[in-house]
Amino acid sequence: MTFLSSSHRSSPSSSSLASTRSFTRSSFFHDRWRRRLCGKRNSSIKTCSKNKNSNIQNNSTIVIKTTESDAEIRGASCVRALCFYSYPKDRSEFSIRAHRLTKIDAEFETISNKIAGKDVSYKNNDVFCYIAVEERLEQDERVPEDPAIVIPGEKSAIVCGTLDLNVGVNLPAEELVGKFPIDGNVRQKRCYMSNVCVLESHRNLGIAKQLLERAIEDAKKINVEEIYVHVVSTNIAAKRLYEKAGFVVESEESAKEALARMHEPRQILRYRG
Repeated sequence: MTFLSSSHRSSPSSSSLASTRSFTRSSFFHDRWRRRLCGKRNSSIKTCSKNKNSNIQNNSTIVIKTTESDAEIRGASCVRALCFYSYPKDRSEFSIRAHRLTKIDAEFETISNKIAGKDVSYKNNDVFCYIAVEERLEQDERVPEDPAIVIPGEKSAIVCGTLDLNVGVNLPAEELVGKFPIDGNVRQKRCYMSNVCVLESHRNLGIAKQLLERAIEDAKKINVEEIYVHVVSTNIAAKRLYEKAGFVVESEESAKEALARMHEPRQILRYRG
């Protein structure tokens, strides 16, 4: 399965789904930022009527927002499980479903803990999870890729894309670190995007672009000066997406460095507008 993504991936824990509760960090500045981000009117777009994918309902609305409930975090977790993992053709549906449930639960706890500031490795980062939500029409009879992407409520809605905005000096365990800004409180003036992905059925609709634009807009509102994203050098589709959004390459790993770190060479891109 192919997908658009930054190269940085969190390391999910393997415990079960947490009970329903609201996740907010206690620090004053994080609460202030979250009120500014969540208080903003949700941005929305119409899906392109010229799209040839028959799985997309014409004129359905895509809303870009930050997660505000466990159901939305669960939906984001499911999208990541669907995008970041693929399976051999001979693997049974039961086995795939069992593995996916495990990954969804792990992603749910990981996202929740990062947002709440409970993840020790992210103690110096403030994390905001963005989602793209498709508000489906009443007559829409499509079956969702997984029940977990459905957000319960009066209107039928599914999560179809997601992105994390990490405000801080660096991403935990990430060797490629942004160089700017040089002066001032770098802790609050630099951020990184990660876990950018869109369901395969919803690609080529501009959803990833909308996620990036909303996160960039919100970062500026909280006085973040420098925005970065990591990408595998060979992921041409992701690089093209970021370049169109205004990112340029700041630095990259050599083949020797990548080999020593046991992964493909990556680049770090800086937003230049």
